[in-house]
This record gives sequence, C-alpha cells and structure tokens, in this order.
Amino acid sequence: MKTDNDPITYHCEECNEILHGRIDKRFCSDLCRTSFNNRKRQKVAAIDPPFLREIPKIILNNYRILSRLSSGSKTTIRKTLLDQQGFNFKFITSCYKTTEGDLYYFCFDLGYLPIKGDRILIVNQQSQIEI
Repeated sequence: MKTDNDPITYHCEECNEILHGRIDKRFCSDLCRTSFNNRKRQKVAAIDPPFLREIPKIILNNYRILSRLSSGSKTTIRKTLLDQQGFNFKFITSCYKTTEGDLYYFCFDLGYLPIKGDRILIVNQQSQIEI
C-alpha cells in the first residue's frame, strides 16, 4: 500500500526507465535525449512541404556556380555555361533595378545581368548582403 511518504518516481521521456538523481531530470542518458529530440524535429519537418528544404540548396548551388565563374568585380560569360553548370535561374535572393532600367539578379553578393545575345554579366556587390 502506497502512502504519502513514499518517494515519487520519475521516468525517462524516451524509454520510460526509472530516473535516478535530480528531480528535474527528463532522460536517463544522452542517447535517449538525442533520440527524443531527433524524433521531435522529424515530426515538425514532416509537416513542412519538401520544397522548403530544397530551395536553400538550390540558392547555395547558384551562389557557388557564380563564385566559380566570376574572376573579380565584373565578368562576362555565356548563358550556356551557367546552364551546363546546373544554374537555376528561378531562384535568387534579391533584385536590383538601375536608373537605366537594367535588372540585376542576386544570389547574396554575387549577381548577374542578362545582356545582349547569349551573354551574362556577373558582378560582385557587397552592399547586397548588408544585414
């Protein structure tokens, strides 16, 4: 028979083992804590549409391509070279319209401007990443 003087037992939130030690302890080991938190994050991630995980990867890939192909503050290349590298023109981080009406597309500090024919001007503009 249980009385009011019997100690309260606490159980691990992951494996339900009886916990020993501090009364605010939630897990019996680092493995249980990690497993619990990983499962919790997976449940949250499963709710998000898959494209939310893919867009940052595409933008980062675009940035790396522009970075590899630029050789200073301004570089002119053929659009087909960007296509061959796997550049995705749909994903950018910002746009900038000049007073002349030119529209630059940026992936962070590296931008590009489609110019006549099959040419692309790549520019490096640090002011695009001011936080």
